[in-house]
Amino acid sequence: NHLNNSVNSFSFSFLEQFAVFGKEIIFALLIGLAVAYFIYKFLKSFNTSRELSALLIIAIAIAVYVLGEFIGSNGSLTVAIYGLFLRGLTAENLSKVFTSVFAHTLYIIVFILFGIQFFFPDFSFWFKALGLFVFYLIIRFFCVFLLIKNISIREMLFITLNVAKGIEVAIV
Repeated sequence: NHLNNSVNSFSFSFLEQFAVFGKEIIFALLIGLAVAYFIYKFLKSFNTSRELSALLIIAIAIAVYVLGEFIGSNGSLTVAIYGLFLRGLTAENLSKVFTSVFAHTLYIIVFILFGIQFFFPDFSFWFKALGLFVFYLIIRFFCVFLLIKNISIREMLFITLNVAKGIEVAIV
């Protein structure tokens, strides 16, 4: 009798979990497909720029995630379905513009988080950092002066101040 009760509770629990899992997938499919279809129709009906379209796609992806979680579905799955369906609908290639807008957004977020993480309230740190940066620029100007001939001072200053990308490229 005890074994029979545990089997019944297991099958009930399994069916209950399967129903919840199915509800999450069905809601994710419905939300993702519906929102992607409406956004596709919206983008086709209005003549929006490529940059604005890319920003709208990113903003709606965040809203789709929130909507999916609010309804009780899986937000990540909802966004994945939204993205796949929207990409299948769009004939034009927004990927380069989308990548550029998305990369600039990530640059901003990374540097804001980096600044929050490494906030130094000590003013001596800022004076030391500024001094090292000025020293670096002086050495760079001296190297440009020695190695590149037949250019004006203005061009030397431009080369000196046009510092190559460093750690931010590795971070992003």
